[in-house]
Amino acid sequence: MNKADIENINKELKKRSASNYKWNDKGDLTKDDVMLRTTKELQQLLEDFKNNETKTATDKVKKIVDEMFAKYGTENDNMIVFSAAYVPERTTYEVDKPLADINFNWEKYNKLYLPICRNWECAGYWDRQDRDKKELAEWDKKWKEYYKDIESLKKEIYKIKDVLPAEDLWEDDNEELNELWYGVVGIMKDYKVVSFVIRDDGMLGDEDSYQSFCNTIECEL
Repeated sequence: MNKADIENINKELKKRSASNYKWNDKGDLTKDDVMLRTTKELQQLLEDFKNNETKTATDKVKKIVDEMFAKYGTENDNMIVFSAAYVPERTTYEVDKPLADINFNWEKYNKLYLPICRNWECAGYWDRQDRDKKELAEWDKKWKEYYKDIESLKKEIYKIKDVLPAEDLWEDDNEELNELWYGVVGIMKDYKVVSFVIRDDGMLGDEDSYQSFCNTIECEL
C-alpha cells in the first residue's frame, strides 16, 4: 500500500456515511479492493500502514542520529536537541536555534543533557559581535550543515507517535516556561526521546533524573 491507498480508504469510510467521492487511481488497491472490505477491515489497513510508517521512520531516525554523532559528536556528548520553546508573553513559541539561546555547558547544574555542537562558536547574536567576516563565514557554513541535518531528523522523528515539537508539547501546560526558562525536546544517543525544562544560562528545572518532575522520557525508539 501507499499514501494514495490511505487517501482512498479514508474517502471510502467517509462515503459510507456521506456522499460520493472522486477515486484516486494512483494506489496499489483497486476501487473494488476497498469497497468490498468491511469498515473494520479498512480501519485495520489504516492502522497497519501507520505502524509500518512509524517503523520506517524509526529506522531512519536511528540512522540519522548515528550519523550526526559520528559527524559532530565529542566524547561527552549524549544527545541531540531538535526542538525548544519558551513563553515570553503567555503564548508558547518555538525557538529557531536552541543552541544559540541556551547555554548547555553549565555542568554544575546540568549533568544530564549534553547536546552535540553545544561548544560551537558564533551561534547567536552576542557571540557574533567583533568577529571578522572570514571567521563568521566559516562558522556559518558549519551551522548551515548542522541545521540541515536537524531538519532531516525532524522530518522523520515527527512521524513517530508520541514525538511532538516543544511548542505543541508545552502549548496547553506552559506554566513552567517563561522568557528565561525553556522547554526542550531532544533524542539521546541511545534513542530515548526526552523533554526537559532548562534556564537560558543552563540550570535545569530538575537535576534528579531523566524521568522526574520537569524531565520526561517521551518514548524509547
